Amino acid sequence: NKYDKYISRTAIYCNDRTVGSGTWSSSGSSFKYAAYTRLYTNKAPTYVCSQLNDRFTTSTTTGNGRLYNSSGVESPIATITADEVSYAGGFNDDNNTSYYIYQNASSGASYWWTMSPSRWNGDEAYVWFVGGSSNGGRLDDHDVNNPYGVRPVVSLKSCVQWSEGNGTTATPYQVRINSSCISAEN
Repeated sequence: NKYDKYISRTAIYCNDRTVGSGTWSSSGSSFKYAAYTRLYTNKAPTYVCSQLNDRFTTSTTTGNGRLYNSSGVESPIATITADEVSYAGGFNDDNNTSYYIYQNASSGASYWWTMSPSRWNGDEAYVWFVGGSSNGGRLDDHDVNNPYGVRPVVSLKSCVQWSEGNGTTATPYQVRINSSCISAEN
């Protein structure tokens, strides 16, 4: 609650479930989600979320309005998307130990799931993950039968500004907010 004034209430967290290639079928056909095509094949991430039901939000105006906790209180917290990891410096199947997500990997934390589905191979669902401290920060996909961790994310209001820090554990980002927009949703 101490940081609530910094958190955006209009942010969209995209769980893009559009099919990129193949045909979705409940009977077990193989297919790839759009994120697989974007990140593995084309290497072209996006922030666009085309389907309303895939836009996880607190508002039904901008998305599906599903970001509420079990008590019915707004909960604008999600999991990072594979596209966001890619924009931050995570490369498909390639290690990158110099971007901030890897730099913040705690010792011994091996993998984190993203909220982005990757593909269905006819028997197993695959989701994108980030390789942690012992896995070079790479972006990859794996079947969901693995006990990987998750890292929650929040979106800051647009009037929140970087103050100092480089995002590492030693010097984390510090932010400030223009007092005139504390209650505004920019």
